[in-house]
Amino acid sequence: MKKLKLDDSPQAEFRGLGIVSPEKDYRLCFLINQKTGWELEKTATLHIFDPAGQTRKEVPAFVHTNPENEYRTFLVKNRQESFFVVPEMKQADYIILQPFEQADTMNLIKKLISDITAVQSCFAISAQNLKHIDAE
Repeated sequence: MKKLKLDDSPQAEFRGLGIVSPEKDYRLCFLINQKTGWELEKTATLHIFDPAGQTRKEVPAFVHTNPENEYRTFLVKNRQESFFVVPEMKQADYIILQPFEQADTMNLIKKLISDITAVQSCFAISAQNLKHIDAE
């Protein structure tokens, strides 16, 4: 009889982009808002699992909600007080997160953000590295 193996590893809820920029978070949001037509506001909290501390931590996030379809896009600072939101991407200063259930617009977002002069680099992050992030 053939054995059935179940994959019990958690699935990522987000796709992501890493951003390298020396700008403060509020200034970067202003620049992204200008370039994309978004309205990023600091209104959400994401719950991030910190593997080193084995705890879940609350991380403030800037959120843009698309008025046409209620899709949300998050911007979080990668380096928190005692941990990295995405430890595998320590070179990223900020992370853009977009839930998987939404239409994938990351290539367009990446192109727009890459055109901002204050952004040194913008790159895709593997969903494998985002499994520990939950939104509330």
